[in-house]
Parts: sequence; structure tokens; C-alpha cells
Amino acid sequence: MQTFPHEDRPHEDRPHEDRPHDATSPIRLHDPRVLAVLAHLGAVLLPFALPFALYLTTKREPFARAAAAQAATLQAFVCLLSYVAPALASLLWIDPMWGAEGPYLPPTFQAYLPISMMLPFAVHLPFMIVAIVGAIRSSRGEPYRIPLIGGVVERLFGAFPRGAMDE
Repeated sequence: MQTFPHEDRPHEDRPHEDRPHDATSPIRLHDPRVLAVLAHLGAVLLPFALPFALYLTTKREPFARAAAAQAATLQAFVCLLSYVAPALASLLWIDPMWGAEGPYLPPTFQAYLPISMMLPFAVHLPFMIVAIVGAIRSSRGEPYRIPLIGGVVERLFGAFPRGAMDE
């Protein structure tokens, strides 16, 4: 039986394809791309808290800091809408229910009631899509300016260094 030089030393001298993972480029948590992805995925994990904490702790990483600032602002906006959408939906419920004749639900409102109950949940869908797109673009190292939020973030937090969010 022929022995090979790499049999007693696992994963050394083997081609790259035989390794269980590429040991030359492990995922590092202090990598700006990983931090930016975590900031965008904070919408699922810890809304507002995770992006804000990452914004406070990534002072030396302009790419991650810009992504965290945008994600924190987006999540603050989503939290605000989470309270406004049910309030608007409840106003739509109350008006037709308490007319001049007392409690009454017109037939058109009966059809609208299930739709208005889904309104608070439907508010979150576009923001989840934006967070996922931001996470994908950040994982590639591409800057991503969240629509409508990017300009607000620059006014609130100041302009980010060149190259952090240039498109």
C-alpha cells in the first residue's frame, strides 16, 4: 500500500477541494461586511437594538457603521409604523360600527374587516424585503442606500466618509 505525505497531517498538502472548508478565509465577526449583514438582519433578530448597538460599536468601520445607521433608522421607522397602522385600522373599524343607528356593520365593511386586520402585518413586508436586499448587498461588499431612509440618515448622523455608501 502506498502512503501519501499528507495522510499523517490532515488537510495539509491537499488540494483546496479536499478541505472541509477554506481555512485561509474564515468568517470573522469584526469583518465590516459581516457587521453590515448583521445590522440589516437585525430586523429579524433584535429590531432596532442590534443595529443601534452595532452603530455605537463600529466607529472604525465606515461601511458597517453606515449600514448600521441605516438599519437602525429603518427599524425605528418600522416600530413607529407598528403603532400607527393598528391605530389607523381601529379608526376604520370604529366609524362604521357606531353610526346613528347604533352598532351596525354595513356589508361592504364586513368584507373590508379582514383586510384591515391584516394591515399591521402587511406594513412589515416591504421593510423585511429591504432588509434582506441590504443584507445580500452588504455580504457582497456593495454599498446599499435604503430608499427614502438614506437621505434621512445622512441628515441625522452626518455624511458618511467617502466610499462607505457611494453607489
